[in-house]
Amino acid sequence: MSLLRAWRARLTGPTARKGLVALIDQGLVSGTNFFSAYLIATLCAKEEFGLYALIVAIITLLMCVQTSLVGLPMAVLGPSKAGDVLRKYLGSSGLLALCLALAVAGPALAGAALGWPSGGDGLRRAALPIAAALICLQIKEFYRRVLFVELLAGKVLALDAIASVLQVAGMLMLWLGGSGSLVPPVPGQLSAYWALVMIGASSLLAAIAGAMLSRGRIALRSSWSEHKEAWRENWTLGKWILGAQMGWVVAAHANTLVVAGVSGLAGAAAFEAPRLLLAPLQVLAFGGGNILAPRAAKVLSEGGAPALLRFMRPVTLVWSVIFVVYGLLVAAAPGQWLRLLYGSKYAGLETTVLLWSGFYVLSGLATIPCIILTVLHSTRLLLFIVVLGGVVMLVLSAWLCEFMGPIGGVAARLALQIVILISTSVIAAAKLRGGAVDGSSLECERTAGASRTWGQE
Repeated sequence: MSLLRAWRARLTGPTARKGLVALIDQGLVSGTNFFSAYLIATLCAKEEFGLYALIVAIITLLMCVQTSLVGLPMAVLGPSKAGDVLRKYLGSSGLLALCLALAVAGPALAGAALGWPSGGDGLRRAALPIAAALICLQIKEFYRRVLFVELLAGKVLALDAIASVLQVAGMLMLWLGGSGSLVPPVPGQLSAYWALVMIGASSLLAAIAGAMLSRGRIALRSSWSEHKEAWRENWTLGKWILGAQMGWVVAAHANTLVVAGVSGLAGAAAFEAPRLLLAPLQVLAFGGGNILAPRAAKVLSEGGAPALLRFMRPVTLVWSVIFVVYGLLVAAAPGQWLRLLYGSKYAGLETTVLLWSGFYVLSGLATIPCIILTVLHSTRLLLFIVVLGGVVMLVLSAWLCEFMGPIGGVAARLALQIVILISTSVIAAAKLRGGAVDGSSLECERTAGASRTWGQE
């Protein structure tokens, strides 16, 4: 009975409740992005939607820089700090985030100046809004991460609700039409340009709200040496995360390009369409990870590897059950799910659905060891696994597509995910069972690592 009570306490405790709020928040963010794309896709010409998709891809890729060098290091390093030390660290990270926001917006500004010679009039006209949206989105993201460091998931939800409501309301206003210089001149017409303006404007207002919600949690009055120390900490951990994230993004997009190159655009559609059936698992992975990473980092800093192991055991069990059950539900009736979502348009892709189900289940399971390796500062291993595995996956994808069509591309992605899950699980388990990692040893490792140069690593 005592064991049952302990498990019930874990499943209904603060971490579980905040995880649920974080999941709702991620669902809100993903739903808003989906609805915005849906409006553009259904109300605009295909070329306009293509431009919007290209812009979103550019923004997503550039946002990886701040996420890797500021957001994720804050989630791992922040929970081990408190008081003035934490406030100064967040202030230094904020300055770094601002510099990175301006830096990644630079290519868009340069593109506007140079005329995007290969992008056409649409991309050239959107260059300035891309730059503005990038800056506003990254400032908003910084304040989200500040609140997540202290596990204030409810405030993050409020911030994202402001951004989502304003973005959707603005796009609906543009759709309903009007006249003048601030809306499309033709009633009932949207465009990628004005959608981007609304995304940037809603992010700016949400960033202002984030600054208000984070009042008193950030201190900018640090010495230059304190700023540099915080930046070195972020860079020591974040550079490997950046490499792993960029490697994964490039490999995933290149996988789609390989399928399209071998099987044509229709093959690419057959490759991507069934994947949307598993989209809720991606929402769960992102939302749950936003809470689990800082919580795991705090547990590690307070009790070392044994405490982290005790914390992660029940989390891993519940997490695994959710992903496996959802995957089995989709895999049990792939044809019915395809018809429910697409009608008869994508009939006959049941095998592709099965492979995507396996991929997303294993991807969700791999989230746990990846979080453990991140809080243990073993991100260099993640970079090696992702980059090497990604290269092998692309070669395998090109070979399999020749014989199997789009199914081969999914099979190659599934093979890579199996390798990632097995390798990260084995390494994470070995590090935790060693029990030699505690908060003080990690602090020494960070201090030593911050003074290293690229040549010494």
